[in-house]
Amino acid sequence: MAAATNKKAFISHKLKGRNRVALSEEYEFWILMTQVVEGLSKVNENELKPIGLSPVQLGVMYVVKTAKEPLIGSEIARRLVRKPQSVHQLLDRMEKQGMVRRIRNTDGKREVPIELTEKGEELFIEAGKIHVIPEILGQLSSKERKLVRTILEKLRTATYERLAPQPSFP
Repeated sequence: MAAATNKKAFISHKLKGRNRVALSEEYEFWILMTQVVEGLSKVNENELKPIGLSPVQLGVMYVVKTAKEPLIGSEIARRLVRKPQSVHQLLDRMEKQGMVRRIRNTDGKREVPIELTEKGEELFIEAGKIHVIPEILGQLSSKERKLVRTILEKLRTATYERLAPQPSFP
């Protein structure tokens, strides 16, 4: 009986404060967002596989390509919300595959900036020719995309405040 009562409390509990919803509605919304993100990720993975890229590799390329200044591995990790060690291992593999290169200097610094190689640039351009994600996101009107973007940026800010300070990102 206590388990059923706790479950009911979890489902119907209202959080104090304005603009709050029942936990069950929050979790339904979170699950829906997760389904969209996971689904888009799977579609992206399937589309990138034939050209030999993974979504996280494309993410690294995008971050490197769109940065205003050369980025080091830990900054790439921060922007992708990944562990630095995982990104450094990924960068090692991408470097061996000829997609990125570390810009070595004589200062002896451990952290070195990353840049795309010619092969990396070609793969980035090839990935840009894939249209499935734009077709899916194109289901929204321009007005809807702006609204969704505003909402997602607000949720991202609230999420990152609980993780660690994060840079703004396009």
